Amino acid sequence: MRLRKKTHKSLFVFDFDGTIADTMEPSIKIMNSMAEEFGYRRIERDELEWLRSRTMWQFIRHLKIPLRKISKILHRAQDEMARNILEVPIIPGMSEVLRELKGLGHQIGIMTSNSKENVDALLQHNDLELFDFKLCSVKLRKKARNLKFLRRQHKVRCRNMLYVGDECRDVRAAKKARVKCAAVTWGFNNAKILRKFRPHFLISEPSDLLAACHAVLPVKVAY
Repeated sequence: MRLRKKTHKSLFVFDFDGTIADTMEPSIKIMNSMAEEFGYRRIERDELEWLRSRTMWQFIRHLKIPLRKISKILHRAQDEMARNILEVPIIPGMSEVLRELKGLGHQIGIMTSNSKENVDALLQHNDLELFDFKLCSVKLRKKARNLKFLRRQHKVRCRNMLYVGDECRDVRAAKKARVKCAAVTWGFNNAKILRKFRPHFLISEPSDLLAACHAVLPVKVAY
């Protein structure tokens, strides 16, 4: 009997803010500009690293952000970000990683709470229109559900899907969706707290993402 090789698909899903786009500085400026209007504390420079070692909800409680206003604050922040979106830099090294993955024929996509308009504008400006899909304006608590949706839609196995994000909630969502997670340390959360959530991969340099991606590639089986 003739042997043939059977393969399964792989899928790499990327968060946008803090993972691909370096939105830390503009986000701080926008948050501070709205602090008085929405009644929460400003982010002080000397507490930034301390805040990066806290979860999103600890961050919200520390700044005393009114829960009932979170949705309005997020929408307003996206609108403010859109005004200067072309000035937001791409994380150094990420463009090369994304282009290499796409060049190798892998499926890559974006899942983010940012708006599609902001994502499209920045990707086009940086010649990074490489993605097979973009799932935007995802609600904070719906990331796990959307990861499951993407896995079913693209018909990939749990072990062959990787979600790349920069926050503790990204790791939590990936685990809830039963997919692999690579947590990057250059975004919202730092390595100290990300390590506590035990991602499958903890990435400190964009170039290290390639090894993580290759680790979840399907194995060819001869039969």
